[in-house]
Amino acid sequence: MKASYKESMQNVALGESEKTKIRRVILDATVPVKQHSNILHWKYVVVIAALFLAGAGIYQSVKLNWKSEQYGQYAFEIATGDYRTPKENVSNVFLQDAKEQASANTDRKAFYEVDSWQSAVNKIGLSMLNSRWFQDNLNNPEPKVDITAECDEEGNVEKIFASALYKASDNEENDYTVWYTAETQVGAESQSDSLTVGNIGIADTTFMQYTLPYGTKIQIAITKNGGKVRQINTYFVKDNILYHIYADVWAQESGRADIPINDFLAILDEIEECAPIN
Repeated sequence: MKASYKESMQNVALGESEKTKIRRVILDATVPVKQHSNILHWKYVVVIAALFLAGAGIYQSVKLNWKSEQYGQYAFEIATGDYRTPKENVSNVFLQDAKEQASANTDRKAFYEVDSWQSAVNKIGLSMLNSRWFQDNLNNPEPKVDITAECDEEGNVEKIFASALYKASDNEENDYTVWYTAETQVGAESQSDSLTVGNIGIADTTFMQYTLPYGTKIQIAITKNGGKVRQINTYFVKDNILYHIYADVWAQESGRADIPINDFLAILDEIEECAPIN
């Protein structure tokens, strides 16, 4: 019986209509911490619980935990050894150029700016995840992609960081920002076992689990203030690269945006592999 149940849960596959239905139920049930919701129909509770149990123990690289559930404070614990890329996988031209530029800077860093995520992938020479949502938003004159290469004391590149800021709007045309980053260590062993990042202050925060198109399950922190979604935050690791996708109104006291959760999930739904083009 147990083996049969395990096998059936490992083969759970939801169609788009079922996925949309469960997503809607989850979003409707998003309530401030310390409150209990009776909104969910028992059948949906079983489905969501089963999906969560099927993915239990899979958060090997990134785990989302409470620092203080009472105050809505959370922390992502990230295994730093899980996002380390062999040196030979990175463009040697990029590594040599970054090493030369960084040697002239006291902080041992080299900086680049390109016009698209594909351009960043081409320059670094390393396949990374992209989202079609970002490509669609490149028509906005502000988005750009920054690349930072950080060198060690011997002048060798030990970390590569690519980031992009995108402006988006809620349902009432109020602006908010989406930050997308990819980071990897190069070659050397990790200097620490884990990295902890989270939020501060007091807020209404809920957690949700979501499955990316290629099957990886991730955890998302959704933070509300004044009844509006002000921040949505997630980290995950894929193929030795740490990704961070973060939506924020950037001014919780004065910002007007109510970040649409479905829009954030749509970014995740459109994630795909982006390989270098020579």
